[in-house]
Amino acid sequence: MARSPKEYTIKVTTVRAFGEDKVQKVSGTLEELIDYYSYTLEIGHGYNSRINLHPKTIRGFLSAIQKASDIKYGCTYTRQYFELLG
Repeated sequence: MARSPKEYTIKVTTVRAFGEDKVQKVSGTLEELIDYYSYTLEIGHGYNSRINLHPKTIRGFLSAIQKASDIKYGCTYTRQYFELLG
């Protein structure tokens, strides 16, 4: 009997210097989350080849997406923070 992939929920907080913060929840399996944030991961990997495009664990994904997001919003007044819920 095959195991079904585990479903994760991630809280994404977008902090803006001017305006209100935005909190969003994104759910999915690890593969679905990687696919959803693939553009951000590619941007980060383009500037820092050490950012993994295909992390194998949720912790690795959170580390990679945080680093890639920091690169993506590098010179702006916007930051995103990623947190694993439950």
